Amino acid sequence: MINFLQGNNEVASEQFEQVLDPETAPSRTLQIYAMNEMRLNQPERVLDALRDTISDATDPNLVGLYGVAAISAGEPDEGLKSLRRAVELDPEKARFRLLQARYFNTKADPEPEQALEEIEAAAAISPGDPFVQAALLEQLGLMNRLDEADKRADAMLRQDVAPVLSQIEREARPGETITPFMVLAEYYARNGDDKATDRMLALANDETDPRRTLHGTRQQHQCPLDL
Repeated sequence: MINFLQGNNEVASEQFEQVLDPETAPSRTLQIYAMNEMRLNQPERVLDALRDTISDATDPNLVGLYGVAAISAGEPDEGLKSLRRAVELDPEKARFRLLQARYFNTKADPEPEQALEEIEAAAAISPGDPFVQAALLEQLGLMNRLDEADKRADAMLRQDVAPVLSQIEREARPGETITPFMVLAEYYARNGDDKATDRMLALANDETDPRRTLHGTRQQHQCPLDL
C-alpha cells in the first residue's frame, strides 16, 4: 500500500499479486489494488481478481472501479451494469455519473444526449465539483450547444476559485490535472471566440489571479479514478 501511495505502481502490483485474496481482503484494499492496476493500464487483472465476488460487494467505490475496469477492458455492457449499481448504492456520488457519461460518449454508437443527462445529474448533486463543471462544459461544446456553453463558461470565470484550487490540489496526480478553465480555454480556441480568448490570455498573464496557476494535461472525458 505504501508503494501505491508513493507512485511505485509496478512494485505495488507485484506485492499485491503475492498476498491479495479477493475473497477475504477488505474493500479498501481491493479498491487500492484496482486503482493501482488501472494506473498500469491493466484492467483485465482487475476483472480477473474481482469478477467472482463483485456481485456480492456493497462498497459503491469498489463496484464503480470494477465498472471502469470492465469498460476499459472492452466489456462495456458489464461496465455500465456495475456503474449503475454503484449509483444505486450511493446516489450522491456524482463521479459515477461522469463515468456513465463517458460510456455513452465513447460507445460504438454514441448517445450524447444520454451522456449530458448523466452529467446534468452529477451537476445537480455536486454543482461546485470542478470535474463535473469541466465535463458539463465539454459536453455542451461536443453537442454544439454553444450559447448554453458560453453561459456556463461565464459563470465558471466568475466563481470563487479557492475551493477549486484546493480540490484539484488534493485529487490530481501529475499529468492528469483537469480544470474547468483548461476546458474553457480549449472551448474558446476551438470555436474562434476572439473576445473570450483574449479574456483567457489576460487571465493567464495576470500574476495576481490564482487561476493562472492551474496547469496540466487534459484527457478526453477524464475524471479521477480515486473516487
